[in-house]
Amino acid sequence: MRLVAELVGQVAGGEQLLATLRDQVRAIEANRPKRNLAAVIVRPGGFTVGSESLANELLTLAGFTNVAAEGGLDRWGSLSMEALLRSSPEVIVLTGYRSTQPSLANAALEHPALARLGAKQRTVTVHTALWACGLPRSIEAAALLQRAASP
Repeated sequence: MRLVAELVGQVAGGEQLLATLRDQVRAIEANRPKRNLAAVIVRPGGFTVGSESLANELLTLAGFTNVAAEGGLDRWGSLSMEALLRSSPEVIVLTGYRSTQPSLANAALEHPALARLGAKQRTVTVHTALWACGLPRSIEAAALLQRAASP
């Protein structure tokens, strides 16, 4: 961030943004749940996110354990409905990616077993735009997750 701020002649603005982000991170760290909640990210087509990803970093920051990462998945991968159900997540995280557009990938999110699980467990939608690429707004994903963790 400092390099970009310097290159565009906005050093003071870059430092202010960094300070704001640090404050937001500290606030999220201070509000973590007393114990890490098991969460799974369910993307269209049954894809999920493991370790070595921005989404995993934000889950961890918010005080969650990423079920897929704990299972050994790094980066991106698929998660069968059976594996999802066996993982017994406490929180299901959906991405809302093109959710209003009919597709085979989105049809996977309408699976009856996922609907039953979602009716019993907390579910939160963190839009893909917040964690597809690292941006200053990405920190909002961790805040959304924390709100979902609140009873």
